[in-house]
Amino acid sequence: MKQLIHKSDEELLQVLQQEDRQAYEVIYDRYWQILFRFARKMMQDESAAKDVVQDVFTTLWIKSAEKNIRPPLAAFLYTLIRNKI
Repeated sequence: MKQLIHKSDEELLQVLQQEDRQAYEVIYDRYWQILFRFARKMMQDESAAKDVVQDVFTTLWIKSAEKNIRPPLAAFLYTLIRNKI
């Protein structure tokens, strides 16, 4: 996993689309806090924001197996958050 930490989002996305759990974990660690703050600010509800972020990461895993994600990864994640809210 250490070698994946320093990869770009695009490289991580390529690895994730091979159903690599470690790439998923790196993306989760990289984006969870950022997405949570974004969702909490939009929703004004901490518990609901956590649920939305969890749904986003579940969707990310499912979509990665289907290879339906296009870079940039951050834009994809923020769009998922906005759509789920």
